[in-house]
Amino acid sequence: MASSSGARLRSPDAVDDSVDGATGAAPAAGSGASGAAHAAGSRASGAAHAAGSRASGSVQPPRRRSGSEKVTGATITQADSAEGASLLRPHTIEIATLGRSGREIVPLDSFRFEFSTESADVEQLIGRRAGVITLLNYNDLDYARVRLDPESTEAAVTSASRITDPLSRALVWSALDNAVRDGLMPVQKYLTAYARSLGKESHAGIMAGLSQTALTCIDQWVADRNFDAAITGLLGAALDALAAAKAGSDAQLHLANLVLALTSRTARCAAGSSAVAMGRGFASQILAVPVGEEVDRMYAGAPGQSGRVDAAGQAGTTDQAGAVDQAGAADQAGAAGQSVEASGDARSGRGAEHSTATLPFRGLINDHALRWNALTALVCLGWADQTDIARENHSDPSSSGRLHAETASAALPLPIVKIRAWEAIREAGALSNDVLSAIISGFIAPSAMPLIEEYVDEYFDGLLGFWMDNSIEIARRLVLGLYPRWSVDEEAVVEKTDTWLAANVDAPAALRRLVIERRDDLARAIFLKSTQSSRH
Repeated sequence: MASSSGARLRSPDAVDDSVDGATGAAPAAGSGASGAAHAAGSRASGAAHAAGSRASGSVQPPRRRSGSEKVTGATITQADSAEGASLLRPHTIEIATLGRSGREIVPLDSFRFEFSTESADVEQLIGRRAGVITLLNYNDLDYARVRLDPESTEAAVTSASRITDPLSRALVWSALDNAVRDGLMPVQKYLTAYARSLGKESHAGIMAGLSQTALTCIDQWVADRNFDAAITGLLGAALDALAAAKAGSDAQLHLANLVLALTSRTARCAAGSSAVAMGRGFASQILAVPVGEEVDRMYAGAPGQSGRVDAAGQAGTTDQAGAVDQAGAADQAGAAGQSVEASGDARSGRGAEHSTATLPFRGLINDHALRWNALTALVCLGWADQTDIARENHSDPSSSGRLHAETASAALPLPIVKIRAWEAIREAGALSNDVLSAIISGFIAPSAMPLIEEYVDEYFDGLLGFWMDNSIEIARRLVLGLYPRWSVDEEAVVEKTDTWLAANVDAPAALRRLVIERRDDLARAIFLKSTQSSRH
């Protein structure tokens, strides 16, 4: 499937039969400390043949190398990423084989390799130990996109966090990121790899990049029929990693914010689970602890769907008549290890206890940012209201507090709130850049109902006005931030985008480029969803 930008997307089960019995294709990585791959029109890939790995013409499922095999043959290839293009570039890359040393994965050896043809035999690899991962562009010397061969991919999915060198680890993760983005790896397989890394990754930059890709998977690339299973599994893994994280560490804080980000997205869940109930209970617990004090336990007792935050900053429940039960959230659960039943939302009924409820939890110091993330998550669920937002803003009157309040206010799952947020957005010239982005973030926040579906047509009707009536930066935030990838009918949005592009051929080129980029992102999401079975 080719997008309008020329990037070719291939089904995850597509097989390159030009190399019989290859252990897989491993492409070169991109530049940058994070290991993000930026293809300059080319893609390098290699295939290493280990002894005994030939499939006799039949396609075999990938297996893990034991690390003791010897390479008997290897070929490296490059291909232009644009459809129909055949541009070849000279490449100077370093190829490394990574193998196990105890529980760690370390470089076994490496060497420089130069080539400028479509394919080239890598004779230097012959006779060397295959290791478990063959990494092209070791040390990030070249500028091209990396593909891992299938066996290296299997090792990376289960053990990427054990690679000792941060740059090599980033390059391997970059290869997995590109594989899932280009449709060469199932989305669920990437989420499995990411879930395995939770609590094990120590590099802050890698950790942040992985979380962003995982949230993109959840928001855009997971098919609706698989959404509940995907977010429940990832939330459960994040809760387990949080419970086991080192007290007071940056990783613990990162995991806490990840749990809250995933919890806000459970507004879309059609059914409950112990992990979902636990995440919601954790968000309530954050609001039960004042700023500067320790969040010293996790519990599975979350308030009911109409729950809100009381005047003391604790989570309570509201009955059908609107009366607030002032019992704090901390009183709703016993000590760590006590068996509790968690209440989910109205659709989920009562959930079972999650394993983290039995684990000790210490060292997380509450701050304003954590409280705002927890409150916004509860707002998306309909468990907090404008009174709670105003109270939190009163306790945090800083400029960042105001931005968080704008996001939380626009995230309230009420039609009138969305109407007012849209009116504010249409008057974007009167807002600062950051305030506009905060309102947009809340406007498109997850909710149980498609409250902003009617704004799809308004977006396209207002596109030219967004661009002509505002500064470049404000216009860019409007065009990109409001693009209706959140619509329940994504294919209709692609069609509307194509119609708008056809009708506005004379629109400013910069505006058309932004719209085309968003259109292609959505087309990619539709393709990735179409490749998933119900098992994914």
